[in-house]
Amino acid sequence: MSIQIILTGLAGREAGRAFIVSSRTSCTIGRSRRCTVRLPNDPTVSRQHCLLECDGGVLRVQDLGSKNGTYLNGENIGQRAVRDEEESDDTLVSGPPRVVRSGDYLSIGHNAFLVEIGVDCERGRETPHIPFVSPELTLVN
Repeated sequence: MSIQIILTGLAGREAGRAFIVSSRTSCTIGRSRRCTVRLPNDPTVSRQHCLLECDGGVLRVQDLGSKNGTYLNGENIGQRAVRDEEESDDTLVSGPPRVVRSGDYLSIGHNAFLVEIGVDCERGRETPHIPFVSPELTLVN
């Protein structure tokens, strides 16, 4: 049994694009080439913006100290704090990982995604339906 995560872009530069993440227990999202889901052309997205982790069938998201924050259903779940003039470094304000459910909205920089979670039991069950036809689909294995 494997979990498939579908991130369907609703707003921002990734609107109309769907990312399907399968066969992974963790997935980084950001501009870096090292990220599983790359959003390379958006300066509002940090190099390593947030992390999606699946453990025991439960999907969680955690901000990785991004400049513009990660939002789950409109709630800021973490970001790098504004630099204090007396401190030499930015302070990370990343909260604990938050549970993500199918149908939740994830905002990364100026991008908003609908999150759908499906279970693929050795070709026995279908993944969730993408709510609209995507002009571009990226499969991430």
